[in-house]
Amino acid sequence: MKSVKKVKRAVSVLLFLVFTFLSACSVPTGEQPTTQVKEVQPTERTVPAGVLTVPYTSLDSLNPFTTKSLLNSALTSLVFRSLYVTDAGFTAVPDLAKTQSVQDKTVTVTLSDGIYFSDGTELTSDDVAYSFELAKKSFAYTESLKNTESCSVTDRRTVSFTLVRADVNVLNILTFPVAKRGTADSNDSLPVGAGMYSFQKGELRTNLVCNLRYGGEIPEIGTVRLYDVTASESLMHLLDIGSIDCFYTDLSEGSAKRTYSSVNEVYLNDLVFIGVNSAEFPLNTADMRKALSLLCDRQQIVENAFMSHARITELPLNTAWTEIVNSKEQIYSAAGSGDTAANALMKTLGYGKDGNKLSLRLIYTDTNSFTRNTAQLLVEKFKAANIELTASKLEKKEYEAALAAGEYDLYLGEVKLTKNMDLSCFFEENGAVSFGISPEAAVRTKYFDYASGAESLDSFIRAFNESVPFIPLCFRNGQFCYSRRIGGTVEVTEDNIFGSINRWEI
Repeated sequence: MKSVKKVKRAVSVLLFLVFTFLSACSVPTGEQPTTQVKEVQPTERTVPAGVLTVPYTSLDSLNPFTTKSLLNSALTSLVFRSLYVTDAGFTAVPDLAKTQSVQDKTVTVTLSDGIYFSDGTELTSDDVAYSFELAKKSFAYTESLKNTESCSVTDRRTVSFTLVRADVNVLNILTFPVAKRGTADSNDSLPVGAGMYSFQKGELRTNLVCNLRYGGEIPEIGTVRLYDVTASESLMHLLDIGSIDCFYTDLSEGSAKRTYSSVNEVYLNDLVFIGVNSAEFPLNTADMRKALSLLCDRQQIVENAFMSHARITELPLNTAWTEIVNSKEQIYSAAGSGDTAANALMKTLGYGKDGNKLSLRLIYTDTNSFTRNTAQLLVEKFKAANIELTASKLEKKEYEAALAAGEYDLYLGEVKLTKNMDLSCFFEENGAVSFGISPEAAVRTKYFDYASGAESLDSFIRAFNESVPFIPLCFRNGQFCYSRRIGGTVEVTEDNIFGSINRWEI
């Protein structure tokens, strides 16, 4: 009797479980099953004991889409990943991206599988599109994304970007940080990222703690302490006395202080150049512009004016860029030449040592000692070629007004080029630094043909060397300074300041 009851009870339990299972799996007509957000649990990792102290300012946001300070922007590569990062050769290297297709003005990117944010949720194309919209309006990324019109989601793993015009180097600017949708909406937000670290807000301070869900190698530095820097404090002094362990500077203040700590030069895409008013004789002739370019002692300018924190160039394209290094064209138009060649060209126009004195006015705005010293070196160098160069220092508003009115012969300028080597600021009508370049200059067309993929890079280089619409001098460097207690491999690029932190030893 008891055995019969046991069987009945077992059958009842089994029927209940089957009914429950079927009820749970059934979906009423017209309703869709709820999509569960896939989460990943951290593996058996623990936060390493190593601690690094870096500077930041509490007066600015830590949100990468709203921050404006260099200190806080440098932290971006610790917390966030991007579709691509640019290496020391300014070449796009996939990070979140798995594959890509560039067809005219459409760029399609497929994401790698299995990428998770620090909170365990999976990173998808929705997060990329969300982050793009924020980056497009941000201080840090709006200029580099100006040619990128929109971003659309194709599926969970695929996004497409629509460009204003075709760009052969478009992957170089898809370096904006990707944050979890909905976590970066305000200035006070501490967005969720998928990088090696995540924000950890405490009662007294916000720090960065190692992201145990990061898919790559975990660094031995488990905690990055944020040291709040006041306006009056010197970063170099704080490093030397041990209050901080490292910091990055773009040297925009125009000076570099001595230190007993370790220093890595960081290649920037900041071009220093001489603009030429090509509407005035004899500057309207290519030979005179070539002669002036040949006269510029770039080595002296780099060593003395920039204290060796720059690299000479005679092209408006970064000499560290892999495409330039591999170019078949003569990179430096003045290689093996100099004063003799310059005087020969000027002589054909009746100027130079054996001809008439040429009087020119160079205007500049005194942004820093780099600029001031460069202007003085040019005055001295041109004098030896029978050119009387008057260097006029103007306040910023006066400088801009003089440029707009064409009241100059030469002007000293600096422009931060985006990582896709976009020169439209020179060659577009009303470009930010297009002053003095003739609208009919053939090199304009050559540049846009190259940028769209219709012409080769070598073709543009030849056209630039033939016309010299402006005179490139050098590309500035930045610096990464760090304590000698940091060992291992310390490699720094402007896009990825802390990209090698997983190979640091401390």
